[in-house]
Amino acid sequence: MIPGKTMPSFTVVERDYASLYKQFTSLGPLTAKLGVGGKGIAWQANDECDLLAQLNHRVTDEGVSYGLPKLETDIDAAETILTLAPETNGEVSVKAWEALSAFTGRDHSHLAKPREHEKIRYRDLQAQPRKIISSPTWSGLESDHVSYSAGYTNVHELIPWRTLTGRQQLYQDHTWMRAFGEACVCTGRRSTPSRLHQCCSPVAMAIRICS
Repeated sequence: MIPGKTMPSFTVVERDYASLYKQFTSLGPLTAKLGVGGKGIAWQANDECDLLAQLNHRVTDEGVSYGLPKLETDIDAAETILTLAPETNGEVSVKAWEALSAFTGRDHSHLAKPREHEKIRYRDLQAQPRKIISSPTWSGLESDHVSYSAGYTNVHELIPWRTLTGRQQLYQDHTWMRAFGEACVCTGRRSTPSRLHQCCSPVAMAIRICS
């Protein structure tokens, strides 16, 4: 057997159980080293880590978490999420759109540039609800000019759809979807309790999987 070829890959993970508490109450060092991201894109977060060190303060106790931003309270955790997320940090949103631009070959950063210097903090949300910032991790657009609608950026920014082909996918070749007659986007027969029982029974599913 060859890991990664004829069997799943293996990764050796070392655990320092005596330091688990310190790790759970601080922002991990890989955030600054590797950055953050989602949906196949990533961006650097060095500036955000420095900002969190000012907001949450750094760990001063010796150990694996020394010098890292604190995550000791619920507010620390909230500030960390708000600082690292493109939906609540304009500078992060611009970096995220630029990361997507490198993938598509088109400039999408203009979608966040008007709110680049906006940062939504925990105290802001305590005062009143806030409108989030457009992010490439969503297919809709947060704008005063258009209503949020899934797939908007795919159509108007020519961003590939999140499918195997990058195009709109009308057929879902999954056994359980075909069992319900719903492999296409159109609505099939109306489901009834008896039909649900027939489709979802272990014997029926086993037959469909093996057929």
